[in-house]
Amino acid sequence: MTARRALAGVVIGTLLLSACATPVPRSVAAGETASACLTLFQAVDEAVAEAGVGDAEAAHLEAFPYLRVDRLLSALRHDLQGPAVRRFWLERLGELDASGRAAELANLPASTTNRIAIQHALVPGTDALARALDSCRSALIEADLADGARFAHLVAAATVPDRYSLARRMLGLYPLTRLPFVLGVRRFERTTQERFSVAE
Repeated sequence: MTARRALAGVVIGTLLLSACATPVPRSVAAGETASACLTLFQAVDEAVAEAGVGDAEAAHLEAFPYLRVDRLLSALRHDLQGPAVRRFWLERLGELDASGRAAELANLPASTTNRIAIQHALVPGTDALARALDSCRSALIEADLADGARFAHLVAAATVPDRYSLARRMLGLYPLTRLPFVLGVRRFERTTQERFSVAE
């Protein structure tokens, strides 16, 4: 458990350093509300589902449509010590959504993005819609950070669905596919330990 927490600290520390160069998100325009923002995300998600262009790189959080999670960030959710780390972790969830959503918007027909934009009093076009989503995401993240109970609910929800297939398990395919992953993790741990030994 101690080794796991140490590794989590190394990963979070490295990510925090890389975040120093991340630009500050654009402030939310006056008049935007949480309700309106969630409605906008819902409209885009419905259009993406209808068009069948969903991005599968990260898992959606049903109650938090402006965030997505991968296995690394899910594994780190119990090691969020301090406001800076909580903010950083939450913003990374937002970045996963922004990345996946950019691919989805690019694959939607222009007529669809224009329709959604017009329905939400935006200038027609994918760019304006993407900017509005980014602005909403920033506002909703700030609200999550300010509400301890909501943040706790978010942490509990930040899991990746288990797609472990019974059929594959019975065929013995998972042990075979797991081996490269285990070797990769061990290589990462060894490299990290060597770097810290040199630093000492």
